[in-house]
Amino acid sequence: MRYIGINISKDELIVAYLDNSGKYKLSSFENTGAGISKFIKTLCQQTDHCILEATGTYSYLLTHHLATRQYRLSVVNPLRIKHFANMMLSVTKTDIKDAKLIALFGQRMQPELYELPQQVLLELKHKRALYR
Repeated sequence: MRYIGINISKDELIVAYLDNSGKYKLSSFENTGAGISKFIKTLCQQTDHCILEATGTYSYLLTHHLATRQYRLSVVNPLRIKHFANMMLSVTKTDIKDAKLIALFGQRMQPELYELPQQVLLELKHKRALYR
C-alpha cells in the first residue's frame, strides 16, 4: 500500500509519498478541477491510499472527486495530525513537511476510510460553501 499525504491550500495540493527506496517523492498540483484530474491520473486505484486533513471548503472538491471514483481515501481531523507531529517531535511547519508528515501518519496509523455522505448532505455543504 502506498500512502499519499496531501497538504491542501486554497491554490494548490502538495503531494508526498515514500517510494521503494524510502525517499519522499513530492508533486504539486493546482487546487482546481483540472489540477485534481491531473493528480488523479497519477494514482493507482488498487495500491494508493490518499490521506488529507479536513480543511473545509479547500478539500471539498478533491474529496468529492476521489470518493465518487472510489479511491481509498481518509479525511483526518487536523488535530490528530497535530498530535502525531508532536509525538514525532516535528516542530517545523511548511507545506512540504506537512505533506510528508500526513503520508507518514497514514503509513503508521492506517486511518479509517472515508465514506461519502448522502447526496442531500453534499448539496447542503455545497450551498453553504457558495453562500459564504
